[in-house]
Amino acid sequence: MTVDKRLTEALKPFGDDIANAVTFSKNKRYYAFNYTTLPIAFADNEPHYERYLVQVHFFAPLAENITKRKKETKAALFRAGFTWPTVEDASDSDGRHIIFECEIEEGINDDGEV
Repeated sequence: MTVDKRLTEALKPFGDDIANAVTFSKNKRYYAFNYTTLPIAFADNEPHYERYLVQVHFFAPLAENITKRKKETKAALFRAGFTWPTVEDASDSDGRHIIFECEIEEGINDDGEV
């Protein structure tokens, strides 16, 4: 399963929109994600895996209490095979913006099937 699919499947049960590196309206609850990859596990002068440094952004209206959602999102990502996320609150006067940072590895030649 690819990293994009793992992220989407992990977050889908919450019922909010999910997109790769796309942002929506300020007054809407949704997830967006992005990642950077690093080659790892070199053999025969080439990498066999990539390490994904993942950011999942959760946006919600400012008045919404998201304490439970933060805990549930961390658990959902972990259950999907990601490392336990660190969390940063980047909220401002326009709304809530929570950033979950985690990692996962994926084989280069096997479309995520390790």
